[in-house]
Amino acid sequence: MLLEERQKRPSKEAGRVIVMDWFTPAVLTDSEVALVKFTEVPLKVFVNEFNDYVAQGMKIFNMVNSREVALALRVAGVKLPSDRVEMTIDDVRYIAPGSLIFYVYIDDKASEPLKIYKIELKG
Repeated sequence: MLLEERQKRPSKEAGRVIVMDWFTPAVLTDSEVALVKFTEVPLKVFVNEFNDYVAQGMKIFNMVNSREVALALRVAGVKLPSDRVEMTIDDVRYIAPGSLIFYVYIDDKASEPLKIYKIELKG
């Protein structure tokens, strides 16, 4: 789905990746949750995929608590882009249907990612 989006709009910001450190039911409506699939992603795969997205010039969006996400990504070895954007929950609702979302669950004590999920639209 993300590849198709990039082909349709070849501009630098055609692809979008949303990185979230805390995913709550408030982010998506009930009907949207029914259309979303959660897939656990190993940390090494996440790092490689994320760095590929950055190298392709995709826009990276930070949500909810950007400081913890940035910390988690530094721990994971991800290269952080300079053009980070903070957005509100309402903005997430707008962007999520056309985007690839990574949900990063962080251990509060260790400040490291415990589990990472790729969130995609079903079908």
